[in-house]
Amino acid sequence: MSSGENSRQLVVLDVDGGVDDAQAMMLALTRPHVQVLGITCVAGQDGMGDVPDPDPPSADLVQSGHAVSALLRLSREYPGEINLVATGPLSNLALALRMDPDFPARLRKLTLMGGNIHGLGNVTPSGEYNFWCDPEAAHVVLEGYGSLFPITVVPWETCFQAHDISWDTWDDICAIPTKRGQFHAAIQQQMISIQKKHRLFSAHFHTFDLYAVAAALSPEILYKTFEVYARVELKGDITRGQMVCDYNDKWGKPPNVQIVKKFDLPSVLTMLRKALE
Repeated sequence: MSSGENSRQLVVLDVDGGVDDAQAMMLALTRPHVQVLGITCVAGQDGMGDVPDPDPPSADLVQSGHAVSALLRLSREYPGEINLVATGPLSNLALALRMDPDFPARLRKLTLMGGNIHGLGNVTPSGEYNFWCDPEAAHVVLEGYGSLFPITVVPWETCFQAHDISWDTWDDICAIPTKRGQFHAAIQQQMISIQKKHRLFSAHFHTFDLYAVAAALSPEILYKTFEVYARVELKGDITRGQMVCDYNDKWGKPPNVQIVKKFDLPSVLTMLRKALE
């Protein structure tokens, strides 16, 4: 067990309610020595693959406070301790900074899934969904948070380049017979059907938000990273929302992001299996 896992990690998740967000939440909620202080939502309602819930939990479990207020409150209660992981558009994080400029300084670190490093998009030819949904928020986060510490970024391309999951492996994970495993398998079916039918990215399975939580909680699984200064394009007619990395130091600014290029994929999948068992 790594030294990082011997001490309690406090985590807050900011999600947009999708299937891969559910994977990320399950990983965080079941990880040893991790306490999830809160889950805030930036967008989305039922993103669980259109799977009906025969026994839905009461809506009373959802707290009425605004997500941004919750982020600010928790950061004051646990200054310097929170690992904030964002797996959706960055609107809540940008608003938190605007409402309280000291908010980023009270975080331990920030990890997010989003953006791109080679101009490959999934909504537009050059725009990744989370950044494209609210480019101004992404710009505010990279500039405001990144001025204090490099933000760990799991970009869109990293999730599907060099991280192919064979169908045999994924089918085996979806066959885990526990209640968690059955829930996970059920919400995956729509995405599995889409990826098999259209062969998105390659002839293998791919997932996304899971990697951000894995990177935040177990940084030893990172095989390849690099630090660079990056900004978000706001004005381009065809490139709005693209994350632009200054690979050649043309702007002469210190790095504001740590880009994750490669994971120890078997270790990530082992973490997921343990979360479902």
